[in-house]
Amino acid sequence: LDLSSNRIAEIEEENLQGLISLTHLYLFNNSIYQIDMGTFETTPQLQELHLGKNLLIEVPFALGRLFKLRYLDLSNNQIR
Repeated sequence: LDLSSNRIAEIEEENLQGLISLTHLYLFNNSIYQIDMGTFETTPQLQELHLGKNLLIEVPFALGRLFKLRYLDLSNNQIR
């Protein structure tokens, strides 16, 4: 699912509901500054997550639920 370059600012829990077979998610080049804690609970098959070029200031706790994640891009954010 490619949602890159869409001016998305927040990812909320209900945004990904019903996508249980989702394996790749592209959220590159948005304005994401926050990802809700339970956001990825409904995407247990997610293997690639592209969050580069956003406004994140920390690694989202929600990523801890992605047990099958093989690739994570957090480049060009404001994480210190």
